[in-house]
Amino acid sequence: MAFDPLWIWCACVASAATCLLHVFVGGASTAKPLLESNLGTVSKYTNYYCWHLVTITLAAMSIAYLVAALSPDAWELAIAATLLAGLFALWSITLNLIKKTHPLALPQWILFIPITIFGILGIA
Repeated sequence: MAFDPLWIWCACVASAATCLLHVFVGGASTAKPLLESNLGTVSKYTNYYCWHLVTITLAAMSIAYLVAALSPDAWELAIAATLLAGLFALWSITLNLIKKTHPLALPQWILFIPITIFGILGIA
């Protein structure tokens, strides 16, 4: 297997940018309205908890790519982060199809596909 740190750096930057978008744009457009909603306490805070799980996962993916880029011996971290990005892209696309929504209604796939491609190019 070839390992190209340049592509892993690209995946790292794309992953970190996605994390920042999630925190700052998603915080304002998703988490804040969620907390202000009339949902029941359990539903509201379970969803808020899940929002934070996504934040932690995106940060961990960025760190995994960073470590792999700095230390190619840790290439397994890049594989794990790429697998997560690919599964997140696939789920986003699938959810749009299942719910018959416009592809931009749930646009997360737009962010996860480049991360996946960069990761694949880095580890292929």
